Amino acid sequence: MGLPLPILGLHCLALLLVGCLADGPTERATTGTYDLAICPCDLTSGVCDINCCCDLSDCGLSNPEGVFSSCSTGSKRVVSWQCAEEFLIFSANTPSLTTLLMDGQTRLFCVQVDNGKLNYVALPPTATRVSGFPSFFMQATQQTPTTAAFYRAGDVILSIFSVSSVFGKFRQPGPSGTSGACNDYNPAVFLQSGQTSCTRSVTSSSCETANGLKASTFYADFFLLRIPSPSLASVPAMKINIQPMSQWPQPVLIGNVCKNVTSQVSYILNFSASGEIVSASVDVQLADVKISDSNMVQTFSVQYQPSTPTATSQVKLGLAPGEPVTGQFAGQANPILVSSGLPDGVCSVSSRRPLLFKENLLTSCLLNFVAQDCQQLNTQAYAFLRGNSTPEFVAMTHGAQAASDWTRVIVSDCAPQQGNQSCSTGCWIPTSMSYQLLWAQRGLVSHPQNQITGVKVTFSCETLQCSSKPHLTVDVTFVETTVYPEVPRGRPTPDWKLPFDFFYPFRMAALTNRAAGLLRFGFGGMLTIVMSQVLL
Repeated sequence: MGLPLPILGLHCLALLLVGCLADGPTERATTGTYDLAICPCDLTSGVCDINCCCDLSDCGLSNPEGVFSSCSTGSKRVVSWQCAEEFLIFSANTPSLTTLLMDGQTRLFCVQVDNGKLNYVALPPTATRVSGFPSFFMQATQQTPTTAAFYRAGDVILSIFSVSSVFGKFRQPGPSGTSGACNDYNPAVFLQSGQTSCTRSVTSSSCETANGLKASTFYADFFLLRIPSPSLASVPAMKINIQPMSQWPQPVLIGNVCKNVTSQVSYILNFSASGEIVSASVDVQLADVKISDSNMVQTFSVQYQPSTPTATSQVKLGLAPGEPVTGQFAGQANPILVSSGLPDGVCSVSSRRPLLFKENLLTSCLLNFVAQDCQQLNTQAYAFLRGNSTPEFVAMTHGAQAASDWTRVIVSDCAPQQGNQSCSTGCWIPTSMSYQLLWAQRGLVSHPQNQITGVKVTFSCETLQCSSKPHLTVDVTFVETTVYPEVPRGRPTPDWKLPFDFFYPFRMAALTNRAAGLLRFGFGGMLTIVMSQVLL
């Protein structure tokens, strides 16, 4: 079909990269095209002139082209359109008439401009595509960004094969030639969501060997590059693996039927606002094809979606009072357990309780254990106090995952004793264990978050006989270290200062009293003079 001519003066100048998106197809005006100020072919007054499309008053037609075989010269307004690929259009901000046209399999967005300088006499020539907006399939094939920091609209998405480390292009097979056979070298371009269909040959020899019939061909053994920069392809974070929605079997020939043939491939690519591919997934549909049919139709679609924030929030949530404190033991995160003892006051290795945030604890029990040597007594005492081991790290926040969310535990153990130890001379064993946890409120003053800032574990030892039954003590103390900010607008405090002249208040009081006395004297004298005149 013919395409519109180039024009000037568009309000949608963003077509260079992002363009304008029509809200929907708009019907072209018909009456306005023929309603001219001067109708040069209206030769007979009161009579409908044949093929005079602008003679609306005499012909009474809303659409003259539906009646006349052609329009006379000068009876139809010349229409000018500017078009670009629809996938580049994001918003329409032009008051001009817009419409969507099809150029083969490409949808075009076209804008008509009301240009007063148009020639209303000449017939509209065959419209052509706007210069500067060639097919982006051709442009993407010829120009491939190699060092860009992000993908632009229309850029080819690069890929890399995992085995050979050879760079390639992310393919979206499409039809070629008059037969519509699948062209596997047709690249998919960034931000152009769409669907293509083509025919694939299926024979008894190609059923199990042709790559185009296997589902794994379209997602296995290659990665997409996050950004079009092959120089960074060696960085693991730059490789995007295409996640299959399921596992699909390979094609197999059974009799006259080729089973498990790929009939439809659907990609979903999530991209960020900075022009990076964040993730990719693929779904495949299989079909059974008879060899006698020889050909089948395959459909390929690519949808680009903006990425959304992950479900895990990056905000560090504070610890709630009474929440178990988590520690790392040999790389494994588990709640920290402290001994609680039995109701009869006897120490038990199995009786332990979680260490709870902001809950101080003091427990003591009797170690009722008869040891054969010092090593056995020492092991039993440590087993009761700390369990299997002391935590290496403690979680500072709720749900800590990153290394920065953990604080190292400082352990102060008993100093080793010199010389041999025995049950008769005495054994150097731990009798107490103390947890000191520093915590503070961090974040906004209006919404503070409780975080553990430091942990120290201290052991105390004594020399005891093997036959003795020592009391073992465990205490837990939480110490707040919050540094509260000063109030930005506190209540004003009086700033007392003496006047520069210390005697100023006293002098002013004396002057005030003297002036008052003069006024009283003056008024009284005047009153006396007035009364004396009246009496006379």
